[in-house]
Amino acid sequence: MSILTAVRVEKYWKLTRKTFQFSPKFNAVRGGNSTGKTTLFSAIKFALSDENSSVNDPLGDVTLTFQDNNGGNFSFRRLRSGGNSKYFFNEDKVEFTEYSEELKQIGVKLTVEHVVYLDSWINMIENPKEVLNLLESLNPKVSALKAECEELGRDIKKAKKQDFVRQAMKQPMKMAKTTNIEEMEAKIEKINKKRIRHVKRSIEAISALATRNYQQICQKPNVSLKMELEENPLDGVIMSQSDGGFVYHEQFSGGQKARGAMALVLAVAERSENSFVIFDNLDNTIFQEHFPIVSKGIHAVSNEIQVIIGSRFKELAGSAESEIRLTELLD
Repeated sequence: MSILTAVRVEKYWKLTRKTFQFSPKFNAVRGGNSTGKTTLFSAIKFALSDENSSVNDPLGDVTLTFQDNNGGNFSFRRLRSGGNSKYFFNEDKVEFTEYSEELKQIGVKLTVEHVVYLDSWINMIENPKEVLNLLESLNPKVSALKAECEELGRDIKKAKKQDFVRQAMKQPMKMAKTTNIEEMEAKIEKINKKRIRHVKRSIEAISALATRNYQQICQKPNVSLKMELEENPLDGVIMSQSDGGFVYHEQFSGGQKARGAMALVLAVAERSENSFVIFDNLDNTIFQEHFPIVSKGIHAVSNEIQVIIGSRFKELAGSAESEIRLTELLD
């Protein structure tokens, strides 16, 4: 596992010639509107993206520096000019495939969400199907099983349509076709049983991590997050929160939803062995009166994973090990 120690932005949109240093645990990037918090986070995404990414500056030049557990430093630079990108690992020009592989070797995966907008996660925890999709996406084997099921489903639909056409045209049915449909349906049932077993294991692991995070973020030892499969397991995973003896299903209060979503984000990141998580515009989703408590909670959780937040308020940054102040308006 590695930590992000520095970001050098030579140019990314209106942010130019600036270096930002980060601590291993809890970091706060603080500044008013239009001071560049989101631009900085987009620059980090830019350096971790390929040519097809939506985060692109035609003349972007961003370098990320990471440090591994042994104290080794590694730099990753993306330079874009003339409509093309160049990638550098430790100042040596490399192809993007090698660039991404070197990042993967130090625990920085390009397939995960590094910059999080909590609003989408708040909506997700009330949608059982989306929670199920999230848990299945954590395991490549399960993702492959799910894709196989979807392909078989399309094949069955196609075969049934062909049978329907034959019946409509009063053509003789082919026994082999019917048997083939039955075989595919049996295969789907078998695959779905495997999917459910994997999801149950994911629920056990993620809910334990999420509960620990939730307790720290709420600064309450008696609260918990729970995940349960729907009556039909593939319909989704229901999340509930227990807060001081009261259990809230689906319709949580705003403060509970935001903190529950944050706890889940950090649990998923830790389970995925992600190196760091960035929360952009966090103060738009957390009640202001909860800022000091949440700040202490993030500090506690950052013992497990590096956390970077963007905020306008000093109260949310109060427990941060490192604070970056942005004061210059970019507009």
